[in-house]
Amino acid sequence: MLFLLSTDSYNPIQELMIKLFGRLAILNPAYVYPALRQNMLDMIKVLQMGSGEMFHESAVRRFGLLIRALPPLVKPYSHSIVKTLMTRVKEPETLGSSRLKSACIEALGNVSVVAGEDMRQYIDELLPIVLHNFQDQHSSHTKFVALGTLDKLFSRTGYVIDPLIKYPKLLDMILSKVKRATNPSLQVKLVKLLGTIGAIDPHRYKMLQLAQMEIDALEQKKVAGSSIDDSVVPDASHSLSVLSSSHPNNLANKKQPVQLDSTFEAPGGVELTSDSYFKELLRGMSPQSPDFYPLVALELLMRFLKNPYGSLANLQMPVIQAVMTIFKSMGLGCVHYLKHFLPPIIHVMEVCGPSLPGLRELIFRQLCIIVSILQHFTRDYLDEFANLMEEYWSDDNLVEQILVLLEEVCIVLGDEFPSFLARFMPKILALLARRTSHSLRVCKSFRIFGTHLDAHLNLVVPLLIDISVVPASMYGAEAEVAKDLSHQALITLGRMSYLHDLSRYAVPLFHTFVSLFAGGPSRTVNITLEVASQFLANLGPRSAIFLPMIRPAVAKIQFDSSHLSAIRRQILAGEVPSPEVPKIHKLSSSQMENSELNASHPQAGKTNGLVLSVVWDTARCFTDDDWAEWIRRISITMLQESPSPSLRCCTSLAMSHYPVAKELFNAAFVSCWETLNVDILEKIVASLENALSSTTITVDILHVLLNLAEFMERSERALPLNIANLGRLALKCFAYAKALHVKEVEFKTNPLGTVDDLLTIYDHLGEHESARGLLQFAKRNLKMEMNLVWYEKLQQWTHVIKLYEEKQANDKENFELLLGRMRCLSHLGNWVELSQLTEHATSMPSHAPYKQQIADFTVEAALNLGRWEVFRAAVPLVEAGTLRGAFYRAIDAIRGAEYEVASKQIHDARAFAATDLNTLLGGSYDRAYPVVVKIQQLSELEEIIAYKTNQADDERKRLIEKLWTRRLQGVKRSVDVWQSILAVRALVLDPRVEPAMWIKFANLVRHNLRPRRSAAILKILMTDPSEIESGAFSGKFSTRSGVFLLPPRANPLVKYTYLKTLWAHQDSRLEAFNQLSVWVTQFKAKSLNKGEVVAPDLQARCHVKLAQWQLSLHDELDQKVIGNVIEHCQAALDANSEWHSAWHFWAIVNYQALNYHVNNGDSPHMTRHLLPAVTGFIRSIALAPSENLQDTLRLLTLWFTYGFRKEIETAVKEGHDIINLDTWLAVIPQITARLNIPIRAVRAGILSLLTNVGKKHPQSLVFPLTVASNSEIPLRAQVGKEVLDSMRQDSGRLISEATVVSEELIRVAILWKEKWFKGLEEASKLYHLEKKVDAMMTVLKDLNDMVHKGPETQHEKAFLKAFGRDLEKAWDCCQQYMKTKKDSTMNLAWDLYAHVFRIIKKHLEQDFDKLHLSTISHNLLAQHSLALNIPGRYHRFYRHNKICPTIHSFAPVVKVIPSKQQPRKIVIIGSDGNEYPFLLKGHEDLRQDERVMQLFRLVNKLLDKDDITSKHHLTIQRFSAIPLSPWSGLIEWLPNSDTIHELLKFYRKTHKIPLEAESTYMQRYCASKEYYKLAVIQKLEVFEYGLKNTPGDDLEKILWLNSSSSEQWLDKRTNYTRSHAVMCMVGYILGLGDRHPNNLMINRNSGMVIHIDFGDCFEVAMTREKFAEKVPFRLTRMLSKSMEVAGIDGVFRATCEGVIRVFRDNRR
Repeated sequence: MLFLLSTDSYNPIQELMIKLFGRLAILNPAYVYPALRQNMLDMIKVLQMGSGEMFHESAVRRFGLLIRALPPLVKPYSHSIVKTLMTRVKEPETLGSSRLKSACIEALGNVSVVAGEDMRQYIDELLPIVLHNFQDQHSSHTKFVALGTLDKLFSRTGYVIDPLIKYPKLLDMILSKVKRATNPSLQVKLVKLLGTIGAIDPHRYKMLQLAQMEIDALEQKKVAGSSIDDSVVPDASHSLSVLSSSHPNNLANKKQPVQLDSTFEAPGGVELTSDSYFKELLRGMSPQSPDFYPLVALELLMRFLKNPYGSLANLQMPVIQAVMTIFKSMGLGCVHYLKHFLPPIIHVMEVCGPSLPGLRELIFRQLCIIVSILQHFTRDYLDEFANLMEEYWSDDNLVEQILVLLEEVCIVLGDEFPSFLARFMPKILALLARRTSHSLRVCKSFRIFGTHLDAHLNLVVPLLIDISVVPASMYGAEAEVAKDLSHQALITLGRMSYLHDLSRYAVPLFHTFVSLFAGGPSRTVNITLEVASQFLANLGPRSAIFLPMIRPAVAKIQFDSSHLSAIRRQILAGEVPSPEVPKIHKLSSSQMENSELNASHPQAGKTNGLVLSVVWDTARCFTDDDWAEWIRRISITMLQESPSPSLRCCTSLAMSHYPVAKELFNAAFVSCWETLNVDILEKIVASLENALSSTTITVDILHVLLNLAEFMERSERALPLNIANLGRLALKCFAYAKALHVKEVEFKTNPLGTVDDLLTIYDHLGEHESARGLLQFAKRNLKMEMNLVWYEKLQQWTHVIKLYEEKQANDKENFELLLGRMRCLSHLGNWVELSQLTEHATSMPSHAPYKQQIADFTVEAALNLGRWEVFRAAVPLVEAGTLRGAFYRAIDAIRGAEYEVASKQIHDARAFAATDLNTLLGGSYDRAYPVVVKIQQLSELEEIIAYKTNQADDERKRLIEKLWTRRLQGVKRSVDVWQSILAVRALVLDPRVEPAMWIKFANLVRHNLRPRRSAAILKILMTDPSEIESGAFSGKFSTRSGVFLLPPRANPLVKYTYLKTLWAHQDSRLEAFNQLSVWVTQFKAKSLNKGEVVAPDLQARCHVKLAQWQLSLHDELDQKVIGNVIEHCQAALDANSEWHSAWHFWAIVNYQALNYHVNNGDSPHMTRHLLPAVTGFIRSIALAPSENLQDTLRLLTLWFTYGFRKEIETAVKEGHDIINLDTWLAVIPQITARLNIPIRAVRAGILSLLTNVGKKHPQSLVFPLTVASNSEIPLRAQVGKEVLDSMRQDSGRLISEATVVSEELIRVAILWKEKWFKGLEEASKLYHLEKKVDAMMTVLKDLNDMVHKGPETQHEKAFLKAFGRDLEKAWDCCQQYMKTKKDSTMNLAWDLYAHVFRIIKKHLEQDFDKLHLSTISHNLLAQHSLALNIPGRYHRFYRHNKICPTIHSFAPVVKVIPSKQQPRKIVIIGSDGNEYPFLLKGHEDLRQDERVMQLFRLVNKLLDKDDITSKHHLTIQRFSAIPLSPWSGLIEWLPNSDTIHELLKFYRKTHKIPLEAESTYMQRYCASKEYYKLAVIQKLEVFEYGLKNTPGDDLEKILWLNSSSSEQWLDKRTNYTRSHAVMCMVGYILGLGDRHPNNLMINRNSGMVIHIDFGDCFEVAMTREKFAEKVPFRLTRMLSKSMEVAGIDGVFRATCEGVIRVFRDNRR
């Protein structure tokens, strides 16, 4: 009976039966499962083949019930279910289908609960769909369903952290929704989702965003079809990343991408996208620029156009109207933006046209306006317009607008219009023949088309003649339309008679005129008379034969026909009437017909200051609602009163969608500010101060006002507000970056009063290096006494706690000192002492006022020590109603197995977390990160509940553990973060049972230079639990006097980690060495403790570590040390011969021993270590999991030095067989540099190696070998050609293409006139100054030989035509001089050369900014679709398993950079459609730059490996350098980067500061000629005068103006300081000189300093004859002023010290 009911037609009964069967299956599965399985298969078939939305929706709901009721039944069929549901979700959206899709998405979430990790294979396909529903929804139900599905998908598949990496804007989107959600339940669910995904490391996330910005910029260039201008335009805003997914409507064909962004949100939570192109254009543009306000508005409107879905669809009409108003106000200035707006506008027409009446008409009308404004600038889009017109021609509502658009196109195309018109003539004639009201518009269009109708007269004229007569059968409204049409047809015929020869249509025309004279109404007769007169005049004498026909008909009518009679008389008299356009035709132009298109452009409005002063009044603001209404009213009124038409036209849109007003608030304010008088400005400022000082104003509005103040400052129109008050308010809002900027500005005028505030802000920002620098500055320059609390802000906890203890020894009842000690112990992780201290504090009589603070420390210590009784007792004292309080109460409930209470506390904690997030997100994700970590922990508490209850089987438990591992890998590598996460997980995972994560944590603590804390953690892992519970374990770090003995049964890996920690403490190194020695001895003797098993891998690690320590304990090598170390290395290899690190250290030891014996001249011992070193490096390289550059370079050194030995030759040959050929790609420059090595065996080996590499990686060798084959060294060229010849068998086309491209690029790099200019300059110097005639002749001979080979390009032909005769004559004179030695002949030669030189110089100075490949290298321009990869990109793409794009073509125009060597910017178009710009340099050898890039790569690895420098993510920006010859090459163009010189030039130009202001002041003090005669001390005086009279803060201000927010400014400044410090130290080691502002670049997005041009290395600049450089690196006043207020004493000094330490540690 029950099974029959399950097939009932009433869906609720079916669903009820499924629930009942789920309960029955527990009792009798064998009976229930078969029937339910069949039921489930039937439902799958229904979804696959059934029809009807309601039918499918019912089946999907039953699926959901079945999944929840009987998971084991569903799991085997999960793949079929997922595929079926996915098919339905991907279907195009139709009316009513949203509920089905929502049900399918919910069911997919339920399936993921059952399928678990098996769902991972569908993630990439499913996630974009769910994300789209999560983002763009029409109902709260759909939103909640998508939200729930995402949570299940991430948590049940273990797919955490990775979504934030793959979709860089997902996190911003979630945080934005949390901030804007008004529904508390929605907020909690969003917070839960955030916790499930995990707390990704802020720095990693920031790097992902920067990378996405670069990708977006590249995509924008591809879409735009041209590169964004590279001129210096400082950044004004973020280029926001895009998260793309396909809209469900278009998933089948992936027609239109949907872009997610969190910066702007519509009602219902639909975010709008941003366009990075417009944000790029807004970089640094001040409100004074005429394009500023239009661009601000267009950037906002573009977001709407790109997301015409959901609630935003209804806003598209006012958006398009606003866009067109802006375009009209800009005139031709909008040309550059058209290509970005047309595609989204057309997409809006497709998406929203059916649902928005009048939208398509509006868009066509606006397209007409675009064409009328831009005229011929729209030619590139006319084909697209034509497709649109054809697509919508059948729509009667649009046909007239289409005709108007055709008229505008007619004007644009001119003589080219007939071919365009031919596509539409059949449709136009058909429309005219229908005799409807639309036919009237056709007649007007014909008059505008004019002579372009010549090819269609045979069709048009007869039809016009026909419709000029109204059929007698017509009546009513139809007849009225026919009359109007008749009049328009006659007028059109008259116009055409003036433009065309209509003589062959004269008979039907005159018959028509006669019939109309006879029976037409009066208006028709008047028009006919006018048209007949014009026709007679245009026809001339040929119309005489028609006069007898026309005269009687005219005589019968009672109308004035004098004009007709006059023309008749002229014709009869044999005269030719002059053609004249009657008045009725003179107005028939496009201008008159389409007058709406030519309305006057919007003009700047006037701002009503009184209105603004009224709306800014805060007298009636008391509640949150009052303040919200106040800011809303201001925002809209400012738009209404804005003098900018671009902002004012957005008012209507802002009224219907308030976020528009919020977004344009700052721009509207500054636009009004500039037009108001002083009285009104004072009133507004007073209102602002009242608002800021109000105690009732909300934090959100405070953020708005603080952002306004910052925006005005960045616009260089700072508001006259109290700066100290602004800093205080910024701190109140947790906007620490804003507060930092304000306080640093205040510091310049009040340093003593701001030090404490700055230290507090640095502490909150985690900028402790800056804090230390500020304290040093305050001690040295301000003579301030140190405050004890300041040391806390420096994070110097060990030092601070000693000071606290010293003070408390004399004041034991002082609770402030006691709390200070607790804070120190908490940060140090000394939980045992903290627990003891809290117990002591609680026992003190005066502890009551501090009870809550003590309780916070008590629960923290108890949680980390696992003292649950103490924890439970202290939790009630923690402040309730806070995230912290709810979190600890949830943990307490879980410990007490009160899971329902715990779940409620977790829910409450999420609500508190949402509130905290809203407060902190005014800053950045980095500032809100501690809350995000806590949110992750809340999700893990829920997972702990599942782990501890019956909800999790073994498979689910394993998944949870994997989930936790992945999250821990993704979080910030901070000791505090890891400690808090692992402490909570210890509720179910005993650290002693599962020590893996705790060992990593201990290593992290040790790497953060906290060996005591690391040792305490490891001791806990090796200690019996009962000892910890009883409190007997002290946790203190032991010194040499009492070292912690290793427990025999402890985990071997924990033991090993503990010994490494012991070694990290300087005083315990010898003890660590001894204990490890004893343990290692037990390995050898096989005398380990009973039950102790040490894996071979760990044994090998112990041996290697012991060898390393032994080397460290001996400053100098000797034979005994070498023997002991090698013995341990051999033992490591015996334990694990496949471990690359063992082979690496074995090779290193032998390498050092080899060098030791070489230096001592001990040849026999040297030989003993040579082969092991070579073999060791080979094995190390072969076994290494990743590229091992250092070992590869060492191996090459040994091979090139000792390759003549037979055993080395044999070993290297064998090594070539086992080392992956990919390894050699990183050292190709070193190998090709030794092609001419004199050692025959090595040369043969190089030839063999390159041949093998060339077979697998020909792309990596073509350019280096092409350079080598053209070398001036015969042997080098010979070997290079041999390798190329061997490669031709497999890559002949590639070699040929590379040869052509290389030769032509060299030709472009240095043109003939440049070669002659340089050559004549050098030859003149040799002859006139140095009197070296032979050297001069050599230079001139090379130049003449080049000319005698003959010209190959137009440029060379032109050069030869202009200068060939003079150069040939001069060379003849030179040759004659060499024979006769007559000075007169040489003087004549140099007169000719001087003449040529002057002309060339003039050309180079005046018109040499761009070159066309068609004239300088037609061969290069002709290269298309090559097999050759983009230069310098092969290795980079290959390393990441990606296909490198090939060269598709070269951009036809080459830009010449105006610098001394005049390099070129050449753009290569890749096969992927992207542009790849390069700097083509001549007159320079780039092989050194190539080696420097290799050095930087090695430095980056060292910095990343170091514990301290890796925390700050120090790195050097690298780029590809591709030598093409010894004097030219390509350098990868760095995107979004400007030289400091360009930045300064742009800044000083816009601020009307002389570019060389400092030099100008120096010259005023002392003339240039006199300066060089002064003594050094006098020169210093002149220099100081120049500095004194100039502020030198240009770069500091550039960094500020180049940032869209304080957060971005702080990030950029920090990156700037750190990157400059790194390069200063690297440059010092490298001996790098010539660091002028043109060789230093700054990345616009990150602020990182990038160095270019490494021609002056190894202290060459210091040994110059003239202007030798005496400083080790560049650190000028301007560079140091751009750092924090302490200058170089903060981040810069700390970074320099860290980098130098890394170099010292790795000096070997």
